[in-house]
Amino acid sequence: MGNGEDGLHLLWSVDGYDWHPVQGGASVLTPTQGDGLGGLMRDPSLTLGPDGTFHLVWTTAHRGNAVGYASSRDLISWGEQRALRVMAHEENVLDCWAPELVYHERSGVWLLFWSSTVDGTFEATARTSEEGLNHRIYVSTTADF
Repeated sequence: MGNGEDGLHLLWSVDGYDWHPVQGGASVLTPTQGDGLGGLMRDPSLTLGPDGTFHLVWTTAHRGNAVGYASSRDLISWGEQRALRVMAHEENVLDCWAPELVYHERSGVWLLFWSSTVDGTFEATARTSEEGLNHRIYVSTTADF
């Protein structure tokens, strides 16, 4: 399964104790190359929307300003994978990792959370990891991705 290069793997269970791989353990969605998608599918967050559509976001690459996005009505057939350039406005962004989706029912929008390092910010803790990363949590809203 590597480090996310082969895509999304799913399991199913009727009781939460005994789990069975979907498609015999093969990937149900393989990451595409290009447009910031980087060829990785790590840290997936899969959420069912109020209209019955599943929405998936994931880490696309070790470096960059985007997270991946795809949707499905049945978890078998998937729409086009897209790069959501959530940090395009930050010239010195290093990465976008571990996105999460939450639907806010009252306002009718999705909250998309992720972690990014913006080089040159929060200098007091800038070198706290071996890679020199200094992640902070960011959030954006969308009604239609």
